[in-house]
Amino acid sequence: MKIEEKDILYHTILHSCEYKDNGLMYGKMGVALSLAMYAKVHNCKPVEDFADELLESVLLNLSKHTTLGFGQGLAGIGWGIEYLTQNGFLQIDTTEICKEIDEQIMQINIEKMSDMSLENGLLGLLTYINAHIYAGYFLKKSQDFDGAEKAFKAIDGNGLSRIDFFVEKTTGDIYLNEINTLRHL
Repeated sequence: MKIEEKDILYHTILHSCEYKDNGLMYGKMGVALSLAMYAKVHNCKPVEDFADELLESVLLNLSKHTTLGFGQGLAGIGWGIEYLTQNGFLQIDTTEICKEIDEQIMQINIEKMSDMSLENGLLGLLTYINAHIYAGYFLKKSQDFDGAEKAFKAIDGNGLSRIDFFVEKTTGDIYLNEINTLRHL
C-alpha cells in the first residue's frame, strides 16, 4: 500500500486538534509550522488558514504551567513563532507576542540548570533566545545594513569581506567599525 502525500496531509490536519501537547517537537506548534511550510510550497490557502488557526489555538492555550523546554514548552513555541515570522509566514511583531515567554524565561537561574539538552535544557532556551534577539535587533534594523554593502562598494571591494559593526545598546543604532577584505578567497 502506497501512502500518498495528500493522505498524510489529511491525516495530519484531521488529528492535529486531538494533540494535548502544544509544543514544537510533539505537538500543535510543530504541526502548525509544518502545515505553514507545506501551504507556502504548494500555494494552498486552505492549509495556510488551518495552520493559522492551529497557531492561534497554541497561543490561546499557553499558561503559567506550560513548561519552558524547547521540545514541549515555551522556548520551542517561541522559536516556532520566530521562525514563521523571520521566514515570511507571519507578519507580526514577535516582541509583543513573545513577551510572556520572555518574562518566564528571564526568571530562570541558568547557573542552576543541569540539563544542557535541546529538548528540555539550556541549549533549547538559548536556541529560542538567539532567534528572538536576532529578530529584535537585526531584522528590524536590516535597512541599516545597507551600510555594509555601501562600504564594500566604496573601497572597491571584491571577494569576501568581514565588516564589523557596533550596536549602541540604548538606541539600537548601528555604526560601521571596520572592513576586512579577504582578497585571495
